[in-house]
Amino acid sequence: MSHQNVYLGKQIPIGGVRHQSGTCRFRTGPKTSVLDVNCKPHELDNLYVVGTNFFPSIGVVNPSLTAIADALRVGEHILQRLNGLQAVKTS
Repeated sequence: MSHQNVYLGKQIPIGGVRHQSGTCRFRTGPKTSVLDVNCKPHELDNLYVVGTNFFPSIGVVNPSLTAIADALRVGEHILQRLNGLQAVKTS
């Protein structure tokens, strides 16, 4: 016989709402943000920040899927950039 715990309440304990965000916001200009739209710091060329840092705030739902989608988007950008650098070196 297995025992299952079912939570039917609508109150979330403090541990369920601790998603950090807004520590490295992104925008097009360095005066209003830390990261550019590809999550790369404006002042650095070899660093990308992925996660929930670039969100201005967290919505009602868990941000994990959005963070994963952004990491995939940034990864595609990095691949395109590396392929472009490789093409320049070989020509």
